Amino acid sequence: MAEIQEIITGEITGLPEPILHRILTFLPIKEAIRTSILSKAFLNASHANPTLEFSDELFFNNRFNGSSHWMWDQKLKIIIEKYESFCEYVNGIVKRYHEEKTGIENFTLELDDDQICECDSQFVERCTKVAVENGVRCLYLSIEKFIVPQFVLGAKSPLNLRIRMCNMIMTRHDQKIMCDRLKQLHLRSVCLDDEMLHKILKSCQLIEVVEIWNCNGLKNVNVTTKIDNLKKCTVALLNSPKVEVSLAPRLESLICWHNTTKSDGEWIPCGINLTASEYPNLKILSLRSIGRTSEIF
Repeated sequence: MAEIQEIITGEITGLPEPILHRILTFLPIKEAIRTSILSKAFLNASHANPTLEFSDELFFNNRFNGSSHWMWDQKLKIIIEKYESFCEYVNGIVKRYHEEKTGIENFTLELDDDQICECDSQFVERCTKVAVENGVRCLYLSIEKFIVPQFVLGAKSPLNLRIRMCNMIMTRHDQKIMCDRLKQLHLRSVCLDDEMLHKILKSCQLIEVVEIWNCNGLKNVNVTTKIDNLKKCTVALLNSPKVEVSLAPRLESLICWHNTTKSDGEWIPCGINLTASEYPNLKILSLRSIGRTSEIF
């Protein structure tokens, strides 16, 4: 059996490094790093793996489940120790990538454990900045209340931006958004205002996919800037009264769902404004709890 395992390991480690990188993407990052003991090839591959995925839940496998009779200060101590060990682990890897200028294609940072009350914004900014500086192409941040820094929206490299639970409210009216290479934008449970959404879409002329799921702060969702490459637009709303989609001639999929709100005892649906003749390539149209404000057909 040992000989068979040695043969299999030898055959795998003989594969080209890009294929080894692909294999490592299917493993949690802790497991991917452990493969470095298998061979020099895996050691080199794990040190230059272009995919970095950090999740507090995966890091600890199981969330903290303290006994109900524990004192709060005991729970808090364990929570802080857990958080600090996670940050130290992430910092060590990101620091090495920064010092060695190792390229990063995919970067994920999730701090979803509700036992952690506040995230260290400087820690998150530092890690995210390294990813951006090292040419990240797919960036996913899921950190409650974290304010997305200017350099993320101004990055030249990201082609796929996924933001969850963060804060993207416009802080300055003169804030410039120059994410001109962005092709996919996915926002879920994000604090976002109309002005910021408008500026993002206006600066992303190459964008192909826009997904907005249950974002707070939006009053109207207007995809009215001319976006020639937009193919898929998905909007799921909490309380926005109006959605307007226009000037997207290549649009193939439009999905708009809304949780209706009650006003003076009546259910008020969200209104959508679009004209079928503007979307000759439309293949998928899904509307839920949506009222028409113009002729669709």
